[in-house]
Amino acid sequence: MELDISMQVLNFFRSLLFGFAAFILFDMFRIIRSVFHCGVLSVFIQDFLYFFMLVISVLIFVFAVNNGDVQIYILGGIFLGWMLGFHTYGKLTNFVIKKCRKQQ
Repeated sequence: MELDISMQVLNFFRSLLFGFAAFILFDMFRIIRSVFHCGVLSVFIQDFLYFFMLVISVLIFVFAVNNGDVQIYILGGIFLGWMLGFHTYGKLTNFVIKKCRKQQ
């Protein structure tokens, strides 16, 4: 089924938001790691859980937004949204974590 260009643009912006939300979930794991000083096994389990949740979420997102039709612009939007979160929200979070560590 062909989507018109306005629907594709809307889906791209939805995927940007989804990618940003995926990064916020990743950042929550990063905050947990910094607060509880996790070991190697714990970090591996957290990374596995994040990856598993992200894969399931992307599949659900693609089915909900585009009827299961995987398009490169949707995956690119998710990636760009994740990177946008990393370079904005992530930098702020990292700064706060470093300041909190210095105070301890």
